[in-house]
Amino acid sequence: MGVVNLYVAFTFDENTWVNFKLFGMLGLTLVFVLVQAAYMSRHLKTDDAPSKES
Repeated sequence: MGVVNLYVAFTFDENTWVNFKLFGMLGLTLVFVLVQAAYMSRHLKTDDAPSKES
């Protein structure tokens, strides 16, 4: 994300860069969090305690 930020900062005008920092980086961060949560949820161990049945 840092490389993309530098690319936008040095390639586009300041207004575009500010909008990218505000909306683009926020969107990329949220997508990263969702993908990471989905990936990690597959690798979490479940509780092996016996369940109480009535």
